[in-house]
Amino acid sequence: VLGLAMLVFDFGAVLYGINYLALRQAITPDRLLGRMTATMRFLTVAAAPLGSLVGGALATVIGLRATLLTIGALGLALAAGAVLWSPVRHHRELPAVAVD
Repeated sequence: VLGLAMLVFDFGAVLYGINYLALRQAITPDRLLGRMTATMRFLTVAAAPLGSLVGGALATVIGLRATLLTIGALGLALAAGAVLWSPVRHHRELPAVAVD
């Protein structure tokens, strides 16, 4: 069961990554692609230690099982909110890009 769950998660992560990066590159002007990539990479890498600290502190206070359920529910709610209220939902076609 765990192996199947990991397979589904990894498959979803690949699909998300491909679409996310393709859209980001399509809507970002060429002159800003490096800055956009560096900023996004910094934000995602910088969040990992903070998440570890918060998760560890929370697990100490409420227990490991409750922490995993709480963080899972919070992550699911944030993901659903991002999907529901994102302007990306309304994009049916990529914006036209002027060739330099």
